[in-house]
Amino acid sequence: MTRKERILDAKRCLDALALGLDPHTGGELPGDSVLNRVEMRAVFSLYPACCRTVSYTHLTLPTN
Repeated sequence: MTRKERILDAKRCLDALALGLDPHTGGELPGDSVLNRVEMRAVFSLYPACCRTVSYTHLTLPTN
């Protein structure tokens, strides 16, 4: 798996978690899961802005 593929897979997983979904099955997370807490879902939904900041200052996605 290339670096870009790993980054895109991580993004897919975080997007699913932000929606309250299990990234591997696509099913809803159990209501009592720590990953389904409102605070955690907020963190998962805020990561794109954080990633943009980091990528602009330290990282660049490979072109392959």
